[in-house]
Amino acid sequence: MDILYKKLQLKEKLNYALVNLPDDLSSLFENLPLHSKLSKKLSPGLDFILTFARLKKDIDKSMPSLIKSIAAGGIIWISYPKKDSGIDSDLSRNESWSA
Repeated sequence: MDILYKKLQLKEKLNYALVNLPDDLSSLFENLPLHSKLSKKLSPGLDFILTFARLKKDIDKSMPSLIKSIAAGGIIWISYPKKDSGIDSDLSRNESWSA
């Protein structure tokens, strides 16, 4: 699990939120880094937000709340299904991203 946390840059003593976490992934986040605090909802001052989305419209809808909740220097990760996962999605690594 340390490898996942390292890739996500999830470190000790962070205030974080997991948004739309699929039930089958919840076990991945049971043993978080030391002294990290999970927020059950978005709130200002979070150091780390990991959100899960299937559709671009979901991201467009949630992004203002995510931005309001992240602290200066914080990290927002957006996770989405791979094309070959069999889950219907209009998101991909090389498409769908506009500023």
